[in-house]
Amino acid sequence: TISQPYIVAYMTEAVCLEKGDRVLEIGTGSGYQSAVLAEIAKEIFSIEIMKDIASRARENLQGKGYNNIEIKHDDGHIGWPEKAPFDDPRVRRAFAYAVDREALVDVTLGGFLSPANGGCVPPGMPGHSPGIALPCDPGRARQLLAEAGYSESHRFPTINFVTRSFNRVLAQHLCAQWTETLDVEIRWETMHWTEYLAMFRSSSGTPQLWTMGWVGDYPDPDNYLRVALQRFTGWHHEHYFALIEQARRALDQGERMGLYTQAERILVQEVPMLPLFYERWSMLLKPWVKKYPTSVAYDLFLKDVVLEPHKGD
Repeated sequence: TISQPYIVAYMTEAVCLEKGDRVLEIGTGSGYQSAVLAEIAKEIFSIEIMKDIASRARENLQGKGYNNIEIKHDDGHIGWPEKAPFDDPRVRRAFAYAVDREALVDVTLGGFLSPANGGCVPPGMPGHSPGIALPCDPGRARQLLAEAGYSESHRFPTINFVTRSFNRVLAQHLCAQWTETLDVEIRWETMHWTEYLAMFRSSSGTPQLWTMGWVGDYPDPDNYLRVALQRFTGWHHEHYFALIEQARRALDQGERMGLYTQAERILVQEVPMLPLFYERWSMLLKPWVKKYPTSVAYDLFLKDVVLEPHKGD
């Protein structure tokens, strides 16, 4: 149950793995090939038809500290559907088309936010691209899921969806829309914040669907289109990241923004993450507050506030 090492090396070289890749291996055997793959790729899902061999390989690999390998006892003829669906961009787009951001923001969340009808870079930030988001289109969503091969006879696998405990209303809305539009089954779980953060640090990886907010560390598209993306996803797209790297090195601001816009359009179509809404801040100022500077980074500039002399409170 082990190939010659040079054959393992040849096969590994042939698949041209990237650091963020997720690999399906049919035939675990001793686990040697799994271990080699795990040194390169992010996650390995290996299927072995012989139960005792699968158990032995799992025990050996865990004993060696390989926590990014999952082994399943099965014949592998349909792969590992529970781990697979969101590897297909058609599935990701289907879930995006099934979301009505306006209903989510204006009705479910009380109108205190702005629907994310642009990309990941929010309004007020250099490089924001309004109107590029995939719109709510239930018919297109169902069509894409069918094109991806899912039907009454080949049901979509049950999806694990994890949110923070204070995102219950948001999660209920999304689950309802996805279930109604796509006829999928979603297993929803909530976690407290400490557990949630621990999940991202865990070597076992994240669930198939989860929610997270992001506030920019600095006011530039790079913080959203590179830092946030790499922090929370293992998505890889050669042209996208080439554009991001080119933008990082460009000295002309107009050229930089153009490159980020091109990259963000790829991000919107590929949907490795789905922006739902932008935070919106409202402030009430007294008439005698004549200057109150703000920025998209939400910093306070209290030393620059200007007040006129006034009476009363």
